[in-house]
Amino acid sequence: MSYCRIIIAGNVGRDPETRFTAGGKQVTNFSVAVSEKRGQDESTTWFRCTAFEKTAKVVEDYVKKGSSVLVDGRIASRKFTDKEGMERESWEVTVDRLQLMGSKPEGSQHTASRAAMNAQASDGFSGMDDDIPFFDTLGRVMWSVV
Repeated sequence: MSYCRIIIAGNVGRDPETRFTAGGKQVTNFSVAVSEKRGQDESTTWFRCTAFEKTAKVVEDYVKKGSSVLVDGRIASRKFTDKEGMERESWEVTVDRLQLMGSKPEGSQHTASRAAMNAQASDGFSGMDDDIPFFDTLGRVMWSVV
């Protein structure tokens, strides 16, 4: 057995889309743009991300277009032919872990505490003290969802 893992940090390109399987499991899809600058050149790679069940619910509730995220998951590529007949390749990530980066999103549906998000994702950190902030190395506030 073999598989590829990837960790990407980037910005969400459009609001996530949620659907449910025939068995009632939640699936949320979103895309993440990862930009890399080398000298004067800048390139952007898009990743299609799919989250399931509790992580899908957190993505639906807290992630929106423009959100900065860190995604850890399994990656696969898929080749397809676009509308113009050109061969294309798509990078698809099945999300295992998600971290929301940057400041807390504004708006009524984005006001839950980190503890509430952790409890929703059942990652075992729901009893942590909310007074202790979780920062990345650049000093940005982060939330972790497993």
